[in-house]
Amino acid sequence: MQIGDRVRVLYPAYAAGKTGVVLAKETLQDGSKTGYWLVQIDGEDMMILALSSQDVQLLDHP
Repeated sequence: MQIGDRVRVLYPAYAAGKTGVVLAKETLQDGSKTGYWLVQIDGEDMMILALSSQDVQLLDHP
């Protein structure tokens, strides 16, 4: 998975089936990576989820 990829959310249940775009890898204040990706959900301006690669299905590569 990489920035710009389109994905379908598999988990959590409240967002399952929604699609979105990968924005970035989640980074803590100390600069370390969490292993999660930040995903902007389509049609939801304020919904950005931190998801693992197992939580999503890759739809395509840009």
